Amino acid sequence: MELVEYELNTVTYGVNCAPFLALRVLQEVADVDCRGSARVCDALRHQTYVDDICYSADTVDDALSIQVELTAVLNSAGFELRKWASNTVAVVHAVPEEFRVIKSTTFAGDTKVLGLSWHTGGDYFGCEAHLDSAPVFTKRVILSLTARFFDPLGLFAPTLFLAKHIMQRTWQSNCTWDQRLPTEIHSDWSRFVNELPALASVHVPRYFNTTARAPCSLYGVYNASQRGYAAVVFLRINDAPPATSVLLIGSKTKLAPLKPLSIPRLELNAAVLLSRWIPRSCSASS
Repeated sequence: MELVEYELNTVTYGVNCAPFLALRVLQEVADVDCRGSARVCDALRHQTYVDDICYSADTVDDALSIQVELTAVLNSAGFELRKWASNTVAVVHAVPEEFRVIKSTTFAGDTKVLGLSWHTGGDYFGCEAHLDSAPVFTKRVILSLTARFFDPLGLFAPTLFLAKHIMQRTWQSNCTWDQRLPTEIHSDWSRFVNELPALASVHVPRYFNTTARAPCSLYGVYNASQRGYAAVVFLRINDAPPATSVLLIGSKTKLAPLKPLSIPRLELNAAVLLSRWIPRSCSASS
C-alpha cells in the first residue's frame, strides 16, 4: 500500500499548538503587512488577546479610521474580521450587520471580553456570575465551580480569593474528592454561592477618563494577612475632576501557603507581587 503524505494548511482548534500558531501568524502580519500603519501594528502586537482585538481611540473619527486600516491589512492576509462591538454606534454600523457581535447597540448577558461582561450602553465591565447550587458539595464540585472564574485583570479578585481560600480549607480538612465536606466548610461555600449574584451590582468603568499622552500617575498598594496577600494598582489622572481622577487598573492575590509564614514575610511577598504587577499595569493602562 502506497503511503500518502498530507499537509494541513489551516490551524485546527483544540490541538496544543493552535494558540501559538494563531498568535504567531498575527505577529507575522504585524511585521510584514502593516509597516505603513503604526496603529495596526500596535493593535496586533499589544492589543490582541488570542483572537480578540481590543483597541481604543480618543475620538470616533480615529476609531473609524483604525477600523478601516485594520480591516484592509487583515483582509490582505486572508483574515475577515467579524464580531465587531463598540460603545459607539457609528463604529458598529460601519460594518455589515452579519459581522457584528450583536444586532442591537447593547451586549447580551453572555457576551464576554476577557472573561468579563462588557456593557456597552454604560461602557463598564461587570461580573454576572451564577454558580449552580448542589445538594452535596464536595472538593471536586468546589474545584469545578471555582475554575469557571476568569478574571485576568483582577477586577473581582476579592471574590475569587474567597473561593480559593475555601478550596484551600478542603485540602486542610484531608477529605477525599467526593466526600461530603465538613459542616463549617459546606456552610461557608453555600453562603458564598448564594451571595454571588450580588456581583451584578458592581460596575467597573472601562474608560480611564483620559487621552493619549495625558499626565497621569500609577499608585500601587499591597497588604497581607494570615490568609494571603494582595497587590492593587490604581491610575490617577492629574487633570481630571476629583470624582473621576482615580480608577482601578487591576489587582493580584495569592493565598498564604499551608506552611505558616510570619506576617512580615507575607508582607514582603506582597511587595514582590506588586513590583511584578506594576509593569504589566503600565501596558494595560497605555
